[in-house]
Amino acid sequence: MKTTTVNIISRLNVDKILFSAEFDAAFPLIARVKAALVLAVERKADLGGADLRGANLRGAYLRDANLVGANLRGADLRGANLRDAYLRGTNLRGADLRGANLLGADLRGANLRDAYLRGAYLRDTDLRGADLHDADLRFTNLRGAYLRDADLGDAYLRDADLGDADLLCLGQRSDGYWFYAQTTEDGLKIKAGCRYLLMSEARAHWTQTRAGTAIGAETMAMLDYAETLAAIRWPAAVEAARGAK
Repeated sequence: MKTTTVNIISRLNVDKILFSAEFDAAFPLIARVKAALVLAVERKADLGGADLRGANLRGAYLRDANLVGANLRGADLRGANLRDAYLRGTNLRGADLRGANLLGADLRGANLRDAYLRGAYLRDTDLRGADLHDADLRFTNLRGAYLRDADLGDAYLRDADLGDADLLCLGQRSDGYWFYAQTTEDGLKIKAGCRYLLMSEARAHWTQTRAGTAIGAETMAMLDYAETLAAIRWPAAVEAARGAK
């Protein structure tokens, strides 16, 4: 049997091999790369900073994987098991994570911009400071997820389960827009449609554009509700943001 070597290299130094394995040369290259990564995880290899751009890892078992700072941009991770994986600072921009299991994963500061996460399981996932701009989070399970200071600009959150997450769904305004409130170091931030504003900015914007209208009154009621509920659920975070001003 003819074999071939698959090397997982560092994104920072192409001469640095993080993991190496031999496989049957008859296997397709895509299958060999996927098998090498799964084997590396099984052997608890340190894959921090690995270059896995565009890799086909669909359905791969990567539980507890150490992929801190790795480059997985555009990777196919549909249905992959990344439970409790270490993905802090990882580049997952444009990656396809639909249906992936990310229960308890550490994604602090990760780049998930333009990522497809529809239907993913993100319960208790740490997404603090992550870039989720334009990410598709529809139908995701985000129960108990940590989203403080995550960038949710233009992210799609429709029908996501936000129970116990530090992101509040304030409901749907009568014209169809959904409103959300998030804690940040600078205070409460409001997300509605393409608007992503700190509370003071939100009040100023909708006062200027909707004052004296039913929609304006409805919006102010939703913002009042956000402040009231945030003070109940996250008193420490709200007080810390006030003290920082």
